[in-house]
Amino acid sequence: MEHAQKKIANGILWSATERFSTQIFQFIITVIMARILVPSDFGLIGMLAIFFSISQTFIDSGFSKALIQKYKPTENDFSTVFFFNIALAVLFYVCFFFLAPAISRFYNVAILEPLVKVLALNLIITSFSIIQRAKITIALDFKFLSKASWLSVIAGGIIGIVLAAIGFGVWSIAIQSIMTNLVMTMVLWRHERWLPLKTFSRESFARLFAFGSNLLIASIIYTVFDNLYSLIIGKKYNAAILGYYDKAKHFAQLPSLSIASVIQRATLPVFSQIQDNRFLLCTSFRRLIRLTSFTVMPLMLLLAVIAHPLINILLSEKWLPAAPFFQLLCMVMVWFPMDELNVNLITSTGDTALVLKLEIVKKAIALGLLVMTLPHGIVALIIGQLISSTISLALSMYFGGRKIGYNFGKQLADMLPFAGLSLITAAMAYGAMGLIRIQAIQIVVACTVLTITYIGFSYLVKMPELADVIRILERK
Repeated sequence: MEHAQKKIANGILWSATERFSTQIFQFIITVIMARILVPSDFGLIGMLAIFFSISQTFIDSGFSKALIQKYKPTENDFSTVFFFNIALAVLFYVCFFFLAPAISRFYNVAILEPLVKVLALNLIITSFSIIQRAKITIALDFKFLSKASWLSVIAGGIIGIVLAAIGFGVWSIAIQSIMTNLVMTMVLWRHERWLPLKTFSRESFARLFAFGSNLLIASIIYTVFDNLYSLIIGKKYNAAILGYYDKAKHFAQLPSLSIASVIQRATLPVFSQIQDNRFLLCTSFRRLIRLTSFTVMPLMLLLAVIAHPLINILLSEKWLPAAPFFQLLCMVMVWFPMDELNVNLITSTGDTALVLKLEIVKKAIALGLLVMTLPHGIVALIIGQLISSTISLALSMYFGGRKIGYNFGKQLADMLPFAGLSLITAAMAYGAMGLIRIQAIQIVVACTVLTITYIGFSYLVKMPELADVIRILERK
């Protein structure tokens, strides 16, 4: 048990280092470019997000998780996935090349045609590094991933900023993404000197696809709905409004998705290895649920509290219409890491059919809420997302918890204390912030008040999660 906990802790530490440091660099680059560019530039990229996100999901095809979940994948497995991914990426690029005019006409924006043809190159570039990523993840070598991500994000970011500064507009964002992915792929290949066998195994493909197909369909459903709001807003309103929404969504998802990604990458290999030990799996999972709730809830509420001064200072006054969207989306993303943890637990047991069924039910509910809220504006759409995310978490907790005897009631009881404490400390931070007029000081005061009161109360009642965080941070 101690060995498993240590592997999870080390994995979380280095995965967190990679994810958060990369996100910090990316955040700084995005802020600089947002101050140079206009909201409509980001809105144009947002209009295309759904098309490329779905394509990327197809290219992965659930095979990455299948390789990670499988005990000791073979070279035939790796080579088969490699060739399949590249073939699919090339096929998608050809489709996008010829569909670009139709996409441009759909939005009635001429520049989207060449943008589609250029951005689609990312599909081919990233397809070459999927096996390297899988191998590094299986080895839990997140320390190297940290360095590779830093290099690629900084290199792409510098190019993007320079191009934005000299007037390239939306093209600076497009070229930035291509250069970031290109550098990352090159670095991964240099580190993981793996060459595929000259073979495509139908047996390996069938075995991996049997596991990955359910994850593929579930991922496609999730991806469609995750980008559907941007598609609707871009079509119903305009690129500037979509730019506000997408930037608010990006900033709200940044901490929550980062934490979820960190935990998922670090725990799936370990959970898969201990899936037959129900007691150990339950103990490790409960600890992660509490630790995630302890860190995510106060962070997301703090961001909602400081939304207006934060956006005004970082992005400038021209981005202030995004602030109310950002506040609501922070509430939407509060539940996401705990939801993903439960889905990750189900995946580690091999029951991908249940993952698919859950995703279908969740998105059927989300679709109903989307239809009901669509006539009432963007704020109503986001409130619908909040209701949907809450229902999604409840379903994942119920079915995920049943796998290990950690039922819905027990999970809820473990999460509620952190939710209550986060609400109280966020209210105190909001009250303190209201006493001050200077926005920069408002942010400092709000962060200080929430942090001191939250950590102080955690220390007084001896919450073990505070000690867990300290131990993880102290690990070398």
